[in-house]
Amino acid sequence: MKTFPVNYFALLIRPSSRLLKLAVALWIGLSFGKVQGQVVTNGSFEATQAAAEAVPPGWMACHGSTDIQPIGGGQGVFGLETEAARGNTYLGMIATQNQTYYESVGQAIELVAGSDYSGSVALHCSQAHPSWDGVASLRLFGGQHCGDANELLWESGPVKASSGWQSFAIEFAPVNNHSFLVLMAQFESGSGTMAYLLVDDLEFNQVLPVELGLFGGMVQGETVALNWEVATPQVGQRFEVRWSDDPAVSAFQSLGEVSAVQDQAQYEFVHGLPSPGVNYYQLQITDENGQRSSSQVVAVAFDGVAESRIWPQPSGGLVHVRSPWSDGPVKAEVLDVTGRILISQDQLPTSFELDLENTLEPGHYFLRLTHSQGQSTHRIVIR
Repeated sequence: MKTFPVNYFALLIRPSSRLLKLAVALWIGLSFGKVQGQVVTNGSFEATQAAAEAVPPGWMACHGSTDIQPIGGGQGVFGLETEAARGNTYLGMIATQNQTYYESVGQAIELVAGSDYSGSVALHCSQAHPSWDGVASLRLFGGQHCGDANELLWESGPVKASSGWQSFAIEFAPVNNHSFLVLMAQFESGSGTMAYLLVDDLEFNQVLPVELGLFGGMVQGETVALNWEVATPQVGQRFEVRWSDDPAVSAFQSLGEVSAVQDQAQYEFVHGLPSPGVNYYQLQITDENGQRSSSQVVAVAFDGVAESRIWPQPSGGLVHVRSPWSDGPVKAEVLDVTGRILISQDQLPTSFELDLENTLEPGHYFLRLTHSQGQSTHRIVIR
């Protein structure tokens, strides 16, 4: 199973061959309104050394005997050489056919019924040993103690053997209150007799009230400029900008950090070396108390230097639009800053006009263009 680590607001652009030399220079995947409070302790399963039949600090063995894998260079249990997706070590969990033997770990976490939880985890099914010929999945359960896998909260689906880590999105809302989280390796039937599931980089968050007003990015020449607005900037707050060229395959990497300034609500970061194609970005926010939260992921397509044109800016109401596509039809939607659709028109040509003079109040809006070859989102200002 290959899946993306977030719900995107707007898009995944897949340009046709005719557009490979063109840029779709856009505000894409705009993130509105919510960040998440960090919940999990030691989600990267860090330990001082690899060890068989052991659990990393912060976790408890619930069933079977998991392994702490490896520092690297063949020093792991069973000589495993797979490097960690994050940090130095990760968790190894066995599951056998018909679930006759499986391994699970857990930790004490308060999960509130009806609350939204969001995050991601890196998974990999290793076939380094001849007996590991099966496919497994990861399941998350809520309960009251380590042996109480009472409510199935989320499951990854089959994690097929691959050359590297795969990142999976985690989203759920518990039906009941729980005081314990259990991670269980689940054997997938019809896929061998034994599977060895590797688990790393678990970021497990509770969605909190609005703090991040807007997070988006746009191509500027040979770079990508990221901009975000903070509703309540705090002294000591830090914004780590993270990037991946494909979150379903490679983990996010840190590009740099921006420190909050007293009473400054708007911030910018420039990615100087974006990859050709779609680039994915996320903010990791740390407050003055060390509590971490994460934005939604936004995607920016980077394929060249040409871009859509929206003019004039600001506009008195009549907006001229030239999309990056060579033929139609195009669908146009005008959204407010919360992401609410105010106007929608379809079957438009690639170049057209929108008369918004008597429709919208003065202010900032977003124009989202949808085409069979992709989607783009642009800021517009009505004066």
